[in-house]
Formats: sequence, structure tokens, C-alpha cells
Amino acid sequence: MDKQSPVCNTLAYNSYRAFKNASSSLASAVSSGDTKSHEFGNSCIQQLVIANVKNEKMRSSEHIEIVKRQISKKIKKLAELEKALSMNDSNSDNLEFKVTRKVYACFDGFIILRTFSKDYIAPFELFISPDRIKTFIKNQLLIRTKNGFYLKFYEAVNPVINMNWGIGTKLDLGSKGGGLRINQFEIDGLQIMIFDYNEIDQIKETLDDIKFIMYSDSEIQKLSEENVELKKTVSELNSVTAPLIISEGKTDWKYFLSALRFFKSKNQFEEIEEKWFLRFGSQDDITNDICETNFDFENSVSKLNKLLDSFYESRRIDSNIVKSIRIGIFDSDNSQAKIVTDNENEIYSFEIQPKNISTELLFSDTEIKSIIDGKRLYIGNEFNDKSKRLTENSSFNLGGDNNNLNKAGKNVIIDSDVYNDKGINVALTKEKFAQQIYNGNIKISEESWEKFRHVFDKILEYIRK
Repeated sequence: MDKQSPVCNTLAYNSYRAFKNASSSLASAVSSGDTKSHEFGNSCIQQLVIANVKNEKMRSSEHIEIVKRQISKKIKKLAELEKALSMNDSNSDNLEFKVTRKVYACFDGFIILRTFSKDYIAPFELFISPDRIKTFIKNQLLIRTKNGFYLKFYEAVNPVINMNWGIGTKLDLGSKGGGLRINQFEIDGLQIMIFDYNEIDQIKETLDDIKFIMYSDSEIQKLSEENVELKKTVSELNSVTAPLIISEGKTDWKYFLSALRFFKSKNQFEEIEEKWFLRFGSQDDITNDICETNFDFENSVSKLNKLLDSFYESRRIDSNIVKSIRIGIFDSDNSQAKIVTDNENEIYSFEIQPKNISTELLFSDTEIKSIIDGKRLYIGNEFNDKSKRLTENSSFNLGGDNNNLNKAGKNVIIDSDVYNDKGINVALTKEKFAQQIYNGNIKISEESWEKFRHVFDKILEYIRK
């Protein structure tokens, strides 16, 4: 029996003992032919079933109260901090906006919500829920419109900003301007942060020392337009009744198709069809017939995550959509990739292997460093991590932004801002490299192609389900 409160355990044990006794009496009555005892035993069991249902409700209610008490202990320190900050806000004449602070303590973590308004403020509030964070956000979290109405936060925001809403989320929506418009609604500015309970001791921040993802009205409009574009893309792809395989980037499908052709030349993986791979790229790629690109779409880790989510949502809502297989393939160098195994809706995704690489690193160093028109790809570990200079030729140096400079000394691909002694960029782009692979202009060893085998093994695993 699971560990619960003494009250719950006593109720459960007493019900079990009474039920066992009544069952025993009923069995004896049946074997002896005693009709009255038989009827009485049946009656006892019916009453006990009813009592058991009541006990289960009491157990559920008792369990919720226990969870709430445990959460209250965990959240006490943070609640006191936010309440103190709230009082400081109320007593200050220097704040441009009135700040309302709320803490929502859930089963697996807590949410800090701060809203910013020129004309509205509410007292600090602590709300305790036994639900998990994602469930609470989707079903219960409310935000206030400027005219005083309340909307479900998830329904208002998620269509525009599709986020994971898990531990670590930090989001700023219009706090500097005191509000913004989302579709037809005007809402007060807000900041939302989601933390694990283990992080409470580290939370000492004020409004000034937190770095947020900042969204202005224009950025919200841009995100809204991107979401419209995403819906259009999903609608187009939902009309495809054949399986679809979608890679994280437009270089990846070029590698995968090249590898598939190698295996097919050896009569392997013949069940997998080339037309299943989405050959996406820019409109210029389509116009110029770059590697037979035929679908206008820019992809990334976050966009592929959204595509997978959208496939699921559309199939859940519209039963008329044909549930053809959808497979997303990610590089293994980004922790944000969403790995999906949804047999019911036939939606899957996986990462290439080994961990922490982009697809180019499945090729050998010699193949990666193939020179095309005087340029080539570089690998971060070719550069000194301090001087940023090429180890084999110190007249070559790594440039660009901090993201590029930080690749020095690491096992990552560099495809921009490598300069020779004349200041000329000698780095080949990944896209140019992928085109050369696709067109057969770089000789790839059988050993390298074998490193792609796991990709097609995984695809076959899903196709055969």
C-alpha cells in the first residue's frame, strides 16, 4: 500500500477489512444456499463500494492538502521576498509603472508573474496549486486586459509566442512600455519566470538585475506574422499524404539524400523513398534549382519543434487529416531539440549520433576540409582558443562575433569569418559544402557514409511501426 497520511491509511485499511469480511460471508452463504445471508452479503458489498468511493474522494482531498502544505513550506521564503518588494513598490514615488506581483506555487516548481500598468495595481498574492506547471499555465493562469477583463494566459499568448513553458522560462512582454497588443487584446506589460524549488535560495533579484528576452510591440507583430506563416506551412504539409522527413537545416537533407543514394547503390534501405525528404530552402534556391529544392521554408531547431507541435495539434483538432508519418531529424548539438515518439499520431523525431555534433562532423576531417574555389570549412579545434589564430598557419585568424570567436578550440564547424593575412575571408559556407556533396563534387569514403546508417535505421523503425 502506498505511503499516505495516517488518516488515509486507516480509512483504506478499514474499508479493505470490512470488504474482505463481507465477501467471506457472501461466499459462505452461496455455498450453503442461505438466501437471506446471500442478500445481506450483497447489500453489504454494495454499501461498501459506495463507502469506498467516498473514502477515495477523502483520500484525494487529503492528498491535495498534504501537497499544498508541502508546497507552502517550500515557497514561504520566496513569497516573503516578493511581498516585501511589492510593498516597496507601493511606497515608492519613483516607479514609472505600478507593479503587481503574484507567485503561483505548483507541484514541480513555481511561477513569478509581475504586471506593469500606469493605472492598475493589486496586492501581492500567493496562489498554491497541486497541478504541474504546464497544466496550471494551460488551464488556470490568467492575465488582465487594460479594460479590466481577464484572459487565459496560454490561449492569448501561445498562438503568438509558442514556448515550452517549463523550468527556466524567462519572458518579458512590454514591461518597459507598460503594455502591448496581442491580436485584438491590449494587456498590461508583464514579466514571467518559471523556477525549480531548488533555485529559491539563489533568487535575490530585483527588476533591474534580471536579463530577459525582451519583446516590443513590433517584435510581437513579427512573431505573430511568423506564426501565420507557420500555420500556412503546416496546412500545406498536412495535405501531403506520403511520409515526410524534415531535417533541422537545409544542408542536412542534402547530406541525408546523398547518403541514401550511396546505400541504395548497394540495394539497402530500398523501402525509404527520396521523395519523402522535404527539400526546403529559400525562394532563390527554388528559382535557381539548387539541389532540386522545391519548398520555400527556413527551418531551425525552434521551428522544427513548432512544426512537430503543430502537426500534433492539427491532428488532435481535425480528425479528417490523414495521419501520415512525420519525422523530424535534429543535429545533436542543441539541448532544445524536442524528441517525440507519438505512435498514435505517427509523429516522431530524433537526433543524429553521436552527441554534440552537427551533421557535417559525420564526415572525415579530410572531407570536411575539401577546398572549393579557394575556401573550405574549418573546425574549431584548428584554432588556438586564446589567440584565435589557426594553429598550422598563424597568419590566419578567426573573426566575427563572440559566438564565432568562442568556437576556437572546440569540435564545431566554422563556416564564416576566417581571414588570411590579406584580410580576405577564406571560410566556405555550410550551404556551399552541402551543395558540393549533393552534386558529387567531393569524394566521400564508404567509411563516412556508414556513419549515416543509424539515421536510416531509425527512419525504418518508424516506417515499419
